[in-house]
Amino acid sequence: MNIKYLIYIVLSLALLASSCSDSPISGDPDDVDNISGLAISYVTDYYGAGLSRTPSEETLCWSDWNEKIVTDLDFYLLDADGKITFRYNTNEETDECGVPHTILEFKEDGTSPIGLTFEMLNEASRIAIVANYPVTGEVIGSRFDDVYAQILTGLIPDKMQDYFVMAGYFDLPDQISRYTNIMIPIRRIAAKIRLTLKNPDGTYVPAQNFTSILCRYVTTARIPAEPLMPEFLSSAVASPIAIYPAAQAEPEGPCAGADWQYPDDLIDAHDLVRDGGHVYYSYPADWIDYTKVTNSCIRTGNTGHNDSDHNNGLRYEITDLDDTPPILAEREVFLIIKAAYMGKQYFYKVPVNYRVSDINDQQCFSRDDLTGNVFALYRLQRNHFYDIVALIDREGAPTPQQAIDPLFILNVAPLTHGGTFDYIYD
Repeated sequence: MNIKYLIYIVLSLALLASSCSDSPISGDPDDVDNISGLAISYVTDYYGAGLSRTPSEETLCWSDWNEKIVTDLDFYLLDADGKITFRYNTNEETDECGVPHTILEFKEDGTSPIGLTFEMLNEASRIAIVANYPVTGEVIGSRFDDVYAQILTGLIPDKMQDYFVMAGYFDLPDQISRYTNIMIPIRRIAAKIRLTLKNPDGTYVPAQNFTSILCRYVTTARIPAEPLMPEFLSSAVASPIAIYPAAQAEPEGPCAGADWQYPDDLIDAHDLVRDGGHVYYSYPADWIDYTKVTNSCIRTGNTGHNDSDHNNGLRYEITDLDDTPPILAEREVFLIIKAAYMGKQYFYKVPVNYRVSDINDQQCFSRDDLTGNVFALYRLQRNHFYDIVALIDREGAPTPQQAIDPLFILNVAPLTHGGTFDYIYD
């Protein structure tokens, strides 16, 4: 039986407040005397906005769900080797998103109230900020990655959190003007997911009228949580497991494993609801099969690729991308939905990730293509808001197991605001 339904899902913006991210340094580079003009601030970044809805501050940063709150802040300077040369900790609580908070301002003599001098700042290579994850003990001289080598735990996917761990980084230039404003966005390690359903007539399904579960979420992560990129030094990448954000971050919860059973709690009402949608949180996840990635794409064909293109950077190829996605299916993050169609209950599967359609006919990729357009298809990324609206206008599957093993076809369409994609299940 063919089952086809329409789902709205579009990719998230990593940064909405461009004033905080595009120009982290501002000031007059010719003003070398006015040290008192130098200031360092942080801003709690918005969750990246899902374009399937009209974004607003309330949509992106929910204060009543503690998405804005900062209860503890660690400010670090790091040298070129990643060692901590300075640390400042404060537990002054803030609860605003997108509003700058000044950490320090220098005095005219080149000092600051927290003991940091202009010279110390100029000698450092990087600023690192971690919120809501206090560290005890002496850390000066330690590598930042070693201090935060422990794995984050405690995220509850379907419950309201007390706080969210956040981190931000800024690589300092060789020379800093004495009149400088440095603004550093700090971003949550967790991603946010919201699932909303629509009826065939376009009306929304009340949240209490359907049930869902998030499958294969991740509740462990590393503080840096930056995407790790295999160094493609050979023709095949010998990485048998996903590596973003950490090998220890294994899929958990419902639908984990090859022989999972129908979870009884799927029939219960989901209690984390916002604006008619079911809300979940997860730390970053990755279900890419890196063994299918090679750096030897020199084939020619309909795309016109040739050796010259390869030499100019289009050098990466994904095995069998035309037929099968390069994924480890047992790690894929998705939602199982139980909803009514024509008076009968059915099960549906909704993948939780980007959907970018303009790469379907591409055979060879640059490194930027690979990380930004291909790998993003098969990752749940930090501080992103996956805001999904699914239109249930066909019969679903009689069991959740059948719903999670579909033939997947992505309809080729331009990615636009409110764009639509077809999912076809056999």
